Parts: sequence; structure tokens; C-alpha cells
Amino acid sequence: MSVGQMRRRLLVILLIVLPISLAVWSLSRVADNDESVVLTGNDVEPPDSVAINRQSGASSVDSEASEMGQLAGMQRPGVVYAAATANNSTKASASSSSSGSRTGSGSGTAARGGTGRCGQGGPPSWDVGVSQAATATGSVVNVYESPGGALREAFASPARTQFGQIQPATFWVLENQGDWLRVLLNRRPNGAEGWIRSDEVALTSIPYHVEVSLSSKQLVIYQGSEPILADCVGVGKGSTPTPTGQYFVAETWDLRGKGTVFGNFALALSAYSNVHQTFMGGNGQIAIHGTSNPSNRGKAVSNGCVRVYNPVVAEVARIVPRGTPVIITP
Repeated sequence: MSVGQMRRRLLVILLIVLPISLAVWSLSRVADNDESVVLTGNDVEPPDSVAINRQSGASSVDSEASEMGQLAGMQRPGVVYAAATANNSTKASASSSSSGSRTGSGSGTAARGGTGRCGQGGPPSWDVGVSQAATATGSVVNVYESPGGALREAFASPARTQFGQIQPATFWVLENQGDWLRVLLNRRPNGAEGWIRSDEVALTSIPYHVEVSLSSKQLVIYQGSEPILADCVGVGKGSTPTPTGQYFVAETWDLRGKGTVFGNFALALSAYSNVHQTFMGGNGQIAIHGTSNPSNRGKAVSNGCVRVYNPVVAEVARIVPRGTPVIITP
């Protein structure tokens, strides 16, 4: 075989082997960096009931939000639409629109939130205004039947969340009488209330509230009566519906790198499933949590939780503190 023939044969081998090697290398890179858990919303293995061992990404809140058009750097006011309609796009899109902002009537009776298209906000169903969160300052918060009445129960603080994070006991203040506060409690039954002493907590003013409409399958964050973020979300399916009512954000879970099916962030609510008394090692607590599967958006697919696309849930977690009211409407 001549030298020229050998060179040509080597060239042919390289042309065959090199593309295959590059393809194998690319696939390995994708596998190493894959943050998604692409499970369809079926009844056999819904995303929030299947344990996984894969690690999710550890990007920051702001870098997650940058996937939506740098939402984290936006100045308020101005409504952010994370998506115009529910779709199967693999990327969330965002735009600000001052013309899309609408002021509510104040009483909240003229229009219900979520009356627009999925992901387009609208007037709130109830103008909460500025609410107060009460956060424990000591090791326990005692709950009474009435101001000065019988002691009913006690909340230890701080407490360990389902995923091992330590957070103080938090309550939504429904009525402030100075020395006494009527608060919503984070426990069953849904809507449980009690009275606590104001000297056992620190009060924080919160100008936001969250509304989730099950019929239009959208989540909206309001500052006062102005919608500042809206997106299509997944909600409970018929056999495991999302419970309606007035709740609050009791815990915030940063799940980046945890390898859970609840996405990168979860806001655990004072709401509890009416179907699941226990769930995946937990107590059936309802959460607004992330999902890497965009096909969940705008559908009834979950075991009762509210699924928010991962880049959007990062922005929700950035805006919404513990103690924020969350209204879930039919």
C-alpha cells in the first residue's frame, strides 16, 4: 500500500470516528448538566409523587430569573407576564406592560382575579392591602382561645422543615388588638385561627399577596391591587384537588441542588390536602413549588400543589416572604 493510499484511508477513518466521538461527548455533557425531570402529568407517575436521585442545578435566584427576561432586575410598578397562554414551550418568556396593569376596585367585589387569559393577571378577587406577618422571637409561641383566654396549643420555634431547613414559626395576622393578635395558623384543619401575644413575635408589614385561580390555572402576585407577576401554573387534578381558601406562606424551601421533584424552590403554605393526610414523608402540606416540565403549565396535573415553571418560581420566591397571604379561588 502506497503512502498516499494510507493517508487517504486514515483520513476516511478520522472522518467517521471524529463525528461519533463529538456526539458521545455532547451527550455526556447534556447528561451532566441536565436539571430537568421531564415527567408527563399522568396519573401513574405525576412529577410531585415520584422520588428522584438526580441533582438539580444550583444557579442563583437572579440567574434563574434571567431566563425570563431578567425579571429580577425589573423595577416596580409594572406588570410582568411570565407567559401569555399555557403552552408547551421549553423556555419561559416575559415582558413588562404598563398598559396591562389594571387597578382593582378596592373592595374586590367588582371583579375576580384570574378572569383574564392564563398568565395575564387581572384585578384581585380580594384587595388584601398591606398585611402583617408575625414571626416568633423566642422558643415558643402560645396560642389561646381568645385574648386572655385558655391556652390551647403552642408552636415551637425555630422548627425544622421537611427538607431539613431551620425556620422560625410564622403566622398571618388577621386582627391586631395591640397586646393580642388574631392569627391564621399553619396546621390542620385548613383555616384554623387562634390568638397570640404580640410580645412573643415580631411584626413585619407585607404589601404583597398571591392569588391562585384554579379555573383559569394561573398564579398572580399583587402589590396592593396591582398585578406584578402572572403565569400559567399546574394545579390539583380531579382526584387530588388543590384546596381553596385563604392561607399564607408558612415556610420557604430553597431546594437547589437537593434533587427533589419540587423544583428549585417551594413555598409551603398553611394549606393541607383534603385527600392526602401524609405524602412522600410529609404531612400533606400544600406548596407552591417549581417544576422543570413546562407542559404542566395551565393544566390540572398535580396531587394538590401548585406547580410553577422553575425560572418563574425563582422570581416568586424572590418577591414573596413568609407570612404573605395566599388566596386560592375556585
